[in-house]
Amino acid sequence: MRKASGDVKISGVTLAFCQALLLFVLFGTWYVLTSSSNYTANIIIQWGLAGTPADTPVPGDYDGDGKADPAVYNRTTGLWSVLRSSASYGTSFLGDPVFDPILAALDARDAVVFVHPNSHPSSLSLGMNLPTFLVEFPLATTRVAANLIFSGALERFSRIKFILAHFGGTIPYLAWRLSMAPLIDERFKAFTQQRVAELVRLFYFESAQAAGPAVVVALAQAADPQRLLFGTDWPYCPPSVTAAGDATLAASELTSWGALRANTVRLFPRLRGL
Repeated sequence: MRKASGDVKISGVTLAFCQALLLFVLFGTWYVLTSSSNYTANIIIQWGLAGTPADTPVPGDYDGDGKADPAVYNRTTGLWSVLRSSASYGTSFLGDPVFDPILAALDARDAVVFVHPNSHPSSLSLGMNLPTFLVEFPLATTRVAANLIFSGALERFSRIKFILAHFGGTIPYLAWRLSMAPLIDERFKAFTQQRVAELVRLFYFESAQAAGPAVVVALAQAADPQRLLFGTDWPYCPPSVTAAGDATLAASELTSWGALRANTVRLFPRLRGL
């Protein structure tokens, strides 16, 4: 077992970061424990990142929010994996010019970028007695998608393939409203209604915790059926939730299991033989 700690939060909460090696050294599971809970097992947060002996834990404040972020550097691949404590860099979402150098590098590599929400500082300050995954996560994804569209980033970095988690948050429902923006606000006069709708259809949408009947109906109008992907959010999401979404997808005319697989293979050709 290896562990490292980071303490950059004003309150003094320390993140201890350790790897429990499972199935010898080929696979591992990363966990996060907080000192505020006296490292008790009931607050272990499972990251889900597969570990290897080449991994080195390097926690630090990578997003500038004053909290230590779990992070791993793989000495063999040179890759960094960071589990950020916020969904943004400070309060900036993807599409903000601060991210342009990163998006330019990803665009040059024809990258696939999976956009998954987390707890934004503004959401945490609301004081609502609701877990952020319930409402704030879908809204954070919506903000990212809208910002990518109206900042022009989606067109400037057109080689990036963006996957929106949870069927895009509220984007399927708000797609028509977004397309009305050029008629309402002078700031969007560079867009047309048709172009906004076309840009929405450039996103990929994955189904984790989102394949409800109403969402499926909205997606049929807003999304490109060849850009729909299957997702589960397992192990964080109970299998019963995934099963309910599976039943909705199976009963709908939106897509099929064969089509979802074809979409995935088209996006990730190396998976064709699996």
